[in-house]
Amino acid sequence: MVRKELIGRSKGMVTEARWQRLLDFRQRPQHKGPVPPHVERRGRVVKLPPSWVDRIVPRAITKYVKPYAMKMQFSNRSVTAEVFDTLHDNALVVRASSRDEELKQGLASLTDCAAAAKVGEALAERLKEKGIPGVTYFRNRGELYHGKRKALLDKLRETGVKLI
Repeated sequence: MVRKELIGRSKGMVTEARWQRLLDFRQRPQHKGPVPPHVERRGRVVKLPPSWVDRIVPRAITKYVKPYAMKMQFSNRSVTAEVFDTLHDNALVVRASSRDEELKQGLASLTDCAAAAKVGEALAERLKEKGIPGVTYFRNRGELYHGKRKALLDKLRETGVKLI
């Protein structure tokens, strides 16, 4: 048997066995095992699309060695750092931002290096509360280890979080 709908889209014909394998692949669960207790369970779980996660950490490495991926964002208004659990549905585990009320009070500016260092310190405290010893961070092409990025990562290292 051949699916005639797919003939125009693929180079060859799709047999029933191939079609069934495609359907089975789509129905597999995205994660294996129960969701660990440190993953936040608020009203709506924040997730990253799989294509975005592939850009932070190569999937083969993520599966066993480096389950926690960190994302940093520097805008004209704030500094934000987030850690995602890539094994369990890319759920948000920990988040720290210079716009948080407890961090905002002691800062002169929400976007300078001092704010980035404060965010790194707060993120490290929250990671220790959750029992996460280390995170993965891959610099993108063209990103320099300098300025706000350096301040945030150095503060994480100083407070005992390992960058894998």
